[in-house]
Amino acid sequence: MRHCRLIGADDLQEAYGGCLASSGDRGSVTFIGEYMKRIAIALSLVFVLMLTACGGDELPPDLYRGVAMIKSMTSPMHLSRSAYSVVQDGKPSTYVKYMFSSMGVAEWPDSEEAAERDPALKDQAAAGHRALVPKGLSFAANAPDPAKSRQIVLKADDAKGVLIIEAYDNPAAKPLQVETIHLPKVEVAPGVLEKYNSRKDLGSE
Repeated sequence: MRHCRLIGADDLQEAYGGCLASSGDRGSVTFIGEYMKRIAIALSLVFVLMLTACGGDELPPDLYRGVAMIKSMTSPMHLSRSAYSVVQDGKPSTYVKYMFSSMGVAEWPDSEEAAERDPALKDQAAAGHRALVPKGLSFAANAPDPAKSRQIVLKADDAKGVLIIEAYDNPAAKPLQVETIHLPKVEVAPGVLEKYNSRKDLGSE
């Protein structure tokens, strides 16, 4: 599983401290030349620290896009325009249930497969800053689907008030990445209540 940590001041001090030590005992090497050399070494060490601060491999592109898609659908702007804003009750589990209901699925963005058939969909998504559903990727609520391989699982922790996004390459293995996000409370945008009622009248839940 991928875990990341922030690089702290102690890491930087250690990287710089050993490299920017006194340079007065280097004989014929000039102070400026030695100083610049030590700066270059220190910056290299900092770069290595940045690379090694995250354990594990980078998330595969399709799973990365899947996580990004979920995040885009939980933005305040998207939520205020979603019929979810009508039924929101402060519980992340309510959002997960809504996301995978017939009414919620109807609000999902277009897929990358559809955009391949109709390039205009890709342009529309880019113009609206919307992510597409990644090609070949599955999505599940609460637990991995054993019948699917690469997938994003959306869970809720009502006690902590967060959504949990898990990225799986293999549903039988541990997730490659686990991320938590807070679900914002939003105002219902104009026209959304009417849209919700019309869909409900048509039998969508």
